[in-house]
Amino acid sequence: MRLFYIVLTLFLFSGCDIFDSNDIKLKKLEIQTQKNMAQIELKKELAHIEKSKELEKVKLQSKLEQENFEQTMKLRQQDNDMRLNVYIALIVALLIIVISSFIYYFFKIRHENELHQYKDNLDKYFHQQENNARVKIAEKLIDSMNSTQLTHEQKIQLIDTFNGNINTSQGDNKQIPLQTEE
Repeated sequence: MRLFYIVLTLFLFSGCDIFDSNDIKLKKLEIQTQKNMAQIELKKELAHIEKSKELEKVKLQSKLEQENFEQTMKLRQQDNDMRLNVYIALIVALLIIVISSFIYYFFKIRHENELHQYKDNLDKYFHQQENNARVKIAEKLIDSMNSTQLTHEQKIQLIDTFNGNINTSQGDNKQIPLQTEE
């Protein structure tokens, strides 16, 4: 039983540093140092992971801001393009109105000139026809004066009638027969 007590005491005191040597202490110290180093390394790794998470979060936030900025710029560009299209449409409409006005004015003046020219030509034509008729009447008058024997007064009255100087105060409404050639 004595042996039992000895083994029991050795067993109980085996956890104590009584029987430990410097070698064991160094090993424990080394293990403790490694443990501390592992904890420091773990903390560094956690800090690195935390840092990378924070960096990733900043990158995502930056990317979102950049996408929002690009979308805003795209909307502004579309708005500017739309305004430009409206301005172009207004300018084109104004040009069409101005060109149409000039074309209308040109054709109106041209039409007025054509009407004026037509009227002048018509006046010339009627004047020429009137002159031709006067010439024919004068020829017939001369023929009738030569063919018939008229007095000097009748000849003067015939010439005045031809010229349009009818003297109604004399009361002579004699009609002189004219020969017509057909």
